[in-house]
Amino acid sequence: MTTATATTTTFVLLLLLLLLLLLLLLLLHLLLLLLLLLLLLLLLLLLLLLLLLLLLLLLLLLLLLLLLLLFLLLLLLLLLLLLLLLLLLLLLLLLLLLLLLLLLILLLLLLLLQLLLLLLLLLLLLLLLLLLLLLLQLLHLLLLLLLLLFLLLLLLLLLLLLLLLLLLLLLLLLLLLLLLLLLLTTK
Repeated sequence: MTTATATTTTFVLLLLLLLLLLLLLLLLHLLLLLLLLLLLLLLLLLLLLLLLLLLLLLLLLLLLLLLLLLFLLLLLLLLLLLLLLLLLLLLLLLLLLLLLLLLLILLLLLLLLQLLLLLLLLLLLLLLLLLLLLLLQLLHLLLLLLLLLFLLLLLLLLLLLLLLLLLLLLLLLLLLLLLLLLLLTTK
């Protein structure tokens, strides 16, 4: 009986030891699973942090690109404004030059008109003198011939002055047409 009880007690003790070993193995397995879960959570957190950093970097890059584009647009606008100002200044200079030319031509025309008036007055005076001479001295043919020659010369001068006046008027018309064309092209 004693040997049977001894074997049963040793068998029970061995079963208890096996149960304890199994429990220890289960505990180790659970600890390993927990450690793996913690590692996975840490990795997920690291991935999330990296994704957040990437998103922040992308946002910063986008902001920098937008700022650069705005700066380039401002530069282009400034260049366009400068070009427009230069064009306006050139147009103003051209208009001023054309106005100066027109004023000069008008002054020349006025001078020519004054000369024509003076010549007309001289012709009238000469005609009056001729009439007086014809009335007073019919015998002085030589003087009359000389006066007639002088009148012919004056008439030739008048004709030349009239031709010059017409040429200047034509030039004035041409300049006015050029000014109108410039204004139309600028509009």
